[in-house]
Amino acid sequence: MIVGKIAAPAKASPIYPEFSVNWIIDEILHSPFEERPNDQFYIRNDEERQEILELCAWWKGKTIDDLVNVRLDEDQVKGSEVGERIFQTNLYHYAGTGHLAINYPKLMEVGFAGLVREAKKHLETLSKRDPDYGDKRDQYQAMIIMHEAAMKYTERYAKLAEEKAAIEKNEQRKQELEEMAANCYQIAKGAPENFWQALQLFNIATALIQVESNGHSISYGRMDQWLQPYYEADIQQGKITKEFVLELLEVEYVKRLQSGRRLATL
Repeated sequence: MIVGKIAAPAKASPIYPEFSVNWIIDEILHSPFEERPNDQFYIRNDEERQEILELCAWWKGKTIDDLVNVRLDEDQVKGSEVGERIFQTNLYHYAGTGHLAINYPKLMEVGFAGLVREAKKHLETLSKRDPDYGDKRDQYQAMIIMHEAAMKYTERYAKLAEEKAAIEKNEQRKQELEEMAANCYQIAKGAPENFWQALQLFNIATALIQVESNGHSISYGRMDQWLQPYYEADIQQGKITKEFVLELLEVEYVKRLQSGRRLATL
């Protein structure tokens, strides 16, 4: 009912070697993920285990953790995660930062396409006399690249839902897949027009934050407030029932729980 998550197949987790690899190597060789007392993970076979070790070997010395640690002086090293643990900035070297809430209301209002248009407008009117010209140019260009990628990503789900609908025999599921395709096409090119589309856009945007940066502790802001207009409009127009809204929220809740199980360092 809702598409998009941080890894495939279902319940899978990315490892983000670009952040850090020493703890991954150590767990694979000495303290297997599947034997943890909590947050257990399972590598499917020895071939994948070896592939992970090879990837980690390539990243060794190139990770964010490596780049930060070589800049710490002796006292900072002693007080950090690798020493006495007086302060623990190293956690963020290992696994990204998160702890943020994006402007979901604006995203719902304009969609990915609206953010692209806004960035392009700012880029076109940006003056080279601006002392911050270089930084602003890079920022707007990055915003365009990122949100156009999000639009393409969403459209791929739309096409996949269409393909599955074309061969689906169960009429109820076929109708759901067709609606899912329509939802994704809409939010790939514009703003959501109903509750289901708004929830779908929320899920894709949130999943992409996690995919891009191993973001954890992503706040959903005042989700009740920015979803309310879509809910009220759909209810008043008879497009949706409270029971179906509850089903969609339950589906999203399950997806958020699964997306939260990234490969932790704890």
